[in-house]
Amino acid sequence: MKPATHPDDAWVHSLPADQIVTRVLKQWGPRFALYIRLSGAKMAGLEAEDLLHEFALYVYANDARRLRSFQGLRGARFSTFLTQVFRRWFFRKLSQARNRRDIERGQKTGNFSLDPALIFQKKDMHLTLIRCMRRLNKADRALLEERFFQGKSLATIARERGIKTHAIYQRFSLALIALQNRLRKAGLGPEVLEEEHT
Repeated sequence: MKPATHPDDAWVHSLPADQIVTRVLKQWGPRFALYIRLSGAKMAGLEAEDLLHEFALYVYANDARRLRSFQGLRGARFSTFLTQVFRRWFFRKLSQARNRRDIERGQKTGNFSLDPALIFQKKDMHLTLIRCMRRLNKADRALLEERFFQGKSLATIARERGIKTHAIYQRFSLALIALQNRLRKAGLGPEVLEEEHT
């Protein structure tokens, strides 16, 4: 077990794989089932109970290797790590199901811009990003907002503030690390920034 792991999450590294899966489904299954239903996955022919069963098989594989990889770095808890694992798995399954459905209907695949489930996913990630931004100190938040939400280059920000460019780069790097750490604790990877602002 990694020393950084929170004591309440130590069971992930001590229980047999079948008991880990049982505990995951008992403790987080209802939350994930609600998430699936709210996403509109049923429109793609996916049922919450079936998906939870498949997710259980997914995390059970290789002695629950995916869940045992949890390290609890920077104070992250297992619940947020598990949520991130589930989100990635779920939307990959959803995309595959919609591709299959469109192939069966003889339609082109890959254009899901108006898909209710993917709109739900994007809104969910966007709200999490906003919450994490709000927890930063005022100076870091203002700098990140100018860069990501207003689309300004760091050189432009430095010029407008009348300070050296390398100083802005240093501040931006530290602010970005702080935001990425908060995103990880919230169950999202730093790629959400690319998803939202590139």
